[in-house]
Amino acid sequence: MALFKEVIRKHSYSIISFAVTFVIGGLIFSLRDIFGDNNYMFMHSDMQNQMMPVLILFIRQLLEKHNIIYSFDVGLGSGTIPIFTNGSCFSLFNFVLLFPIDINIKAFLLVILKLSFSSFAFCELSNYILKKNSLLSVAMSMAYALGGFNMAYYYVIIWQDGMYMVPLIILGILVLCKHKRNPWLIFAYSYLFICNFYSGYVIGIYSFLIFLCVLVYKSNSINNSLKLFIKYLFYVFLSILMASFLLLPTAVFLLNNDVSEATSFSNISINVFDLLRQMYIGQYYFDEGAGKMPYVYCGVLSLIGVLLFYINKKINKKTKILFSVPIILLTICMLTKPGYMFMHAFNNPDNFGNRFAFLFSFTALIMFIYLIKNFECIEKKSVISICLIVLVYIVIYYLFLKNLSKLDIEMNVIIVIINAIFICSYMLLFVYKEKIQKHFNVIVAILIFIELVFNGIVYNNIVDRSVTECKEVFDENYNSEKSTIMSLEDNYTRIVMSDVITFNNSQLLGYRSITQFSSFTNTNLRRAMRHLGYAVGDLDIKSMGYTPASGMLLGIDYYIDKDMNIDRKESLPIAFMSDEDIIDLNLDNNPFENINKILSAITGEDIEYYYNTGSNISINCYNMLTGSDIYNGEEVMIYSLENQSVPEGYIEFVDDTSDTEYMYADMQDSYIYYDSPIITGNVENYRDTFDRSIISTPHIVKMTYGDESSSGYIILDEDTTTGYYISGLYFYGTYEENLKSFYEKASQNSMIVNKMKDGFVSGKVISHGDKDILFTSIPYDDNWNVYIDKEKVDSIAILDNAFLGVKVPQGEHYIEFKYKDRWFCYGIVLSALGFFVTFIIFHMDMKKPDLDKDEK
Repeated sequence: MALFKEVIRKHSYSIISFAVTFVIGGLIFSLRDIFGDNNYMFMHSDMQNQMMPVLILFIRQLLEKHNIIYSFDVGLGSGTIPIFTNGSCFSLFNFVLLFPIDINIKAFLLVILKLSFSSFAFCELSNYILKKNSLLSVAMSMAYALGGFNMAYYYVIIWQDGMYMVPLIILGILVLCKHKRNPWLIFAYSYLFICNFYSGYVIGIYSFLIFLCVLVYKSNSINNSLKLFIKYLFYVFLSILMASFLLLPTAVFLLNNDVSEATSFSNISINVFDLLRQMYIGQYYFDEGAGKMPYVYCGVLSLIGVLLFYINKKINKKTKILFSVPIILLTICMLTKPGYMFMHAFNNPDNFGNRFAFLFSFTALIMFIYLIKNFECIEKKSVISICLIVLVYIVIYYLFLKNLSKLDIEMNVIIVIINAIFICSYMLLFVYKEKIQKHFNVIVAILIFIELVFNGIVYNNIVDRSVTECKEVFDENYNSEKSTIMSLEDNYTRIVMSDVITFNNSQLLGYRSITQFSSFTNTNLRRAMRHLGYAVGDLDIKSMGYTPASGMLLGIDYYIDKDMNIDRKESLPIAFMSDEDIIDLNLDNNPFENINKILSAITGEDIEYYYNTGSNISINCYNMLTGSDIYNGEEVMIYSLENQSVPEGYIEFVDDTSDTEYMYADMQDSYIYYDSPIITGNVENYRDTFDRSIISTPHIVKMTYGDESSSGYIILDEDTTTGYYISGLYFYGTYEENLKSFYEKASQNSMIVNKMKDGFVSGKVISHGDKDILFTSIPYDDNWNVYIDKEKVDSIAILDNAFLGVKVPQGEHYIEFKYKDRWFCYGIVLSALGFFVTFIIFHMDMKKPDLDKDEK
């Protein structure tokens, strides 16, 4: 009990920081009506798209004793280690999801607990630097946790683990540099890498830089510095070794998957004005392309403090230079593409380009902590000058540079007034510090608390209202899809949702439309699926573009339409015999002809299943200009708005014969950006039906049927570029009898599956002399081991190396497919070695003098 009381006493201010952050964060979220009509907020982020489905998949696999290495619950089947590591699955806070409470409450608790612990961790670091508990440390910790990154940039919630790990790791580095040992740093780094490999990389780079700065600052001899440097590298090496069971398979996956640019760097790049703008109250506003802004708000006082830090004469030049190093590096990384690429592990740009910007806020707040230690040396005239400079810039920026700020003038004025009030308040407090010396820290802390709440209110008023508008779609889809999916039989199914959109919450059950992170050769799978007409992004494959033919090939058992009616479709099992022509088949950009090729190659008969109806199409234009040109060496069709003052236009493609069932537009770029045209079979209410970034990706669209015609549309609006290039338009109808004939023939040659579970499929198959290739709709991965009559055989990569196949000798045979992630197995061995070496280090460290005693 005495020990418990001592721990509470020692960390009392950090505990207060945790509690107050929880309360104020909850208050701000309540102002967003997070428990009312706006409870969709967290689900409108990576919580829905990435984190929650991964976590629920992981928990379901644990509770239902599924294979945790490979899961058929994820689309077509997926090696799950890369999914778990990318989804931040191994944070200790994620156990909140096991609570039997509403999913919105789970999401809220997950976010607010990580916010609060970020505050706790920063307060621990602050108190260590100040060598005392301080209420200002509590205030700065809240500013860090409730700053712009977490409160505004809720789209990247999985990075919250990085938020609370940065202070803990920097604290570990300071202890290491002071006492020449700190093996707990091994566990801190290891936990960071396990939580999320991406944030682990970013924070690893940043903390290494901080370690070098601290080492230079505290260096008293080259020999001692070299020893400490080697020890630090050894600690990091051991932490990587301990995390190898996740890092190794994830690294292999990343190295084998080539991801193209999601956007150009110019679309996410910022300038100095943007960077400074983010330091003010009201910086939460952003346009579409939300990743442009760096989100570095952590209180107006932090901006003032950084400037005062550099003019404080008591802080020596060496300290100022060393603090400038991370500030300059992070600024370069936000402003330049080479810097961006470096901080993003040399990946190409995506739409959230400045996820590491919270490190800028962290650095600014640490500078303020050091300023507090030397605050008595700042002159009053310096405080007044700095505050006035900051205030003047805000006024100029928000009132006169309206081309850089999209807010209306009334909101600009309100933001200027709020900023002016707080800046003047801080200025008066600093100027009359001596007169209120006893209450100075308390008053400043309270002022910071109020500022954070005000900022939350401004955020509540100007945040994207589409979050609230999405709630009805969320509730309707989630509840109906959940009951539908849970009512399916227990036997294996592959599920496709028609018109899959961001709000499709089958994801919340762990089902990911077609697939995401499917295998260690996911690039090949994405390419093949795009050639089949599916909507393919950089990391996932949406079920948009589904056709009965592709449904048969992929073994989809149920098709669920958007009215939630289950309609049994003709579908083949997961494996069936095929002609050898399937091995060397080359696919091109016309998905209908690709499907014709594949089905013909499987049967060995050259038959058309989809036929070209382009000659039947007539075109109607509304406010659209059309033309043709040569782009990138290829003839393309050009579409643009005729009258830019009219917000939208469209081209309608009409087939009066009703023969045309599907249309497909092949874009010049493999990945379509936010400003792409919308291609749809229905022009009415298209905005309410689809997420533009998904429907703008090339995929087969089912035409809308009228009484005597069918039609489809290309739509441009005010959010798209003035002109867009399309390589080719394809219009096709279906030979239903030919498809039915294919189904009957393929069914007769299909594998009789007697057992199928995660990571394992077995069954009997009969191979005839003319068809000896077993085609499976399992994404190809060389971790699959194939056995014929208990003898291991070599597998074959089919269809652009996307799907798993095997050559079967003539006759009846028993086939087994077993998944064994060898990289995970190697990682387990390395992790065990890392734990063993770390245990020895801790055992040896226990024999050395206690750190606290040594400090005394």
